[in-house]
Amino acid sequence: MLERSTPICQSCAMPLVRAEDHGTDAAGRPAAKFCRFCFVGGAFVDPAATADTMIERCVRVLAGRGMLERDARILMAGTIPALERWRAS
Repeated sequence: MLERSTPICQSCAMPLVRAEDHGTDAAGRPAAKFCRFCFVGGAFVDPAATADTMIERCVRVLAGRGMLERDARILMAGTIPALERWRAS
């Protein structure tokens, strides 16, 4: 179980627990708000992604780890749109 204070990626909601979980800024330093799958070298890995495509990606990952697809979809549909990357869109 995650602590409430555990930061999460503001693009995909991945928990940012370890240093290696973080993406990198343009200088190669750890990015505070984004994970290594979403943000590398100061840019989003998939800049054309939408909140809907991110929900689908995350559902596949969670289902692949044993979560029921229905439950993963409910969780991600309630989480992704509230994250910093998607709030403005």
